[in-house]
Amino acid sequence: QSPSRVEVSTGLMVPLSPYHSYVKASVATNGVVSDNVVQETRTYTVVPMAFIDVLAKEWIARKQRSAFFFTGGVGINPATTAVEFGAGLTYSYRSIAISGLLDIGRDTKLGGGFTVGESLGPTNAAATPITSTYWAVKPALALSVRIPLGGSGSSK
Repeated sequence: QSPSRVEVSTGLMVPLSPYHSYVKASVATNGVVSDNVVQETRTYTVVPMAFIDVLAKEWIARKQRSAFFFTGGVGINPATTAVEFGAGLTYSYRSIAISGLLDIGRDTKLGGGFTVGESLGPTNAAATPITSTYWAVKPALALSVRIPLGGSGSSK
């Protein structure tokens, strides 16, 4: 029986760019709030993922199977609590897989003409920066372990 052309793997995707969030931050002088400004937080995270790998090419290297795959995956981003998708190419040696992916997920940007560090004014304590979410595509790397679905492990 020949190995399957479709495989499943599970692992971690590491986006190379941060996710953004924005809040109102108070500026105090001698314990008295003198201003409120827009503050940006950049969060780097690791996204647990499940991948589907479609075989592109395989060969034997050092008596072990090596292969290239086209890969797609889905996971939950702990920084945004949103669904993330990954798509790209994977190199696999034995059961370990390393992927170069595009991370397709949600991120946040400032709206309403606000900028980072902009004064919201000391008297308008209720003002908060306007934000919106949008789909972003970021480069990412992934490390995963292939899950055998059947087929023969030997080449005859």
